[in-house]
Amino acid sequence: MSGSTSSEEAEYPEFVDLQIEVEEIATTQPRYRPNSLKGLCQGTRFTEAELKHIYRNLKGECPSGVINEEAFKNIYSKFFPNGATMSNLYAHHVFNSFDLNKTGYLNFEILIHGLSTLLRGTTDEKLRWIFSLYDVKKDGYLTRDEVSSIVGSVFELSGFRIVEPTPEVQAAISDRTDFIFQKLDLDKDGIVTLDEFLRSCKNDDTIRKSLYSFHTVF
Repeated sequence: MSGSTSSEEAEYPEFVDLQIEVEEIATTQPRYRPNSLKGLCQGTRFTEAELKHIYRNLKGECPSGVINEEAFKNIYSKFFPNGATMSNLYAHHVFNSFDLNKTGYLNFEILIHGLSTLLRGTTDEKLRWIFSLYDVKKDGYLTRDEVSSIVGSVFELSGFRIVEPTPEVQAAISDRTDFIFQKLDLDKDGIVTLDEFLRSCKNDDTIRKSLYSFHTVF
């Protein structure tokens, strides 16, 4: 294990197991060398006990320690029992916001850093993550269609069908999208830059609270 010592390996055997398991994955799957427990504590806002607890839960779902999008969707659906069969779209967007290198998988370190930002990040860090979530095309700005896609996926989480939605659901998604986009698009040019997004959220409690309530999902 990169950066680990024999004493650390003896104290935290589950992290050694994680390395061995990942190195035994078939060559069609990625390999990685997890950071030491101490390093993960220093790089995130989790304690050692919390990291071990999260790892054990992850290992129960994904014994290899590597999470592809389908596995991530399965895990995510457990947070939403009422919309468990309809959480795929939102989980897809969250997965892509974590998978910055577009490898198609998340390892334990990537997941932990993402969760650290979502759960215990600063206001600025959380807002930047929400922006990256809405930025579906990853081109550095938001369009109304991108905002609508995320809003629709949140409605889906609540159990509303957005594939062939009822007129009422379609109208609700449109109204919510308009509310958010009009608040964010400060210069009314039809796109929202990161700077606009941060300024809007920091200066408007209504839009910031609205966005937070949408995306505090873990």
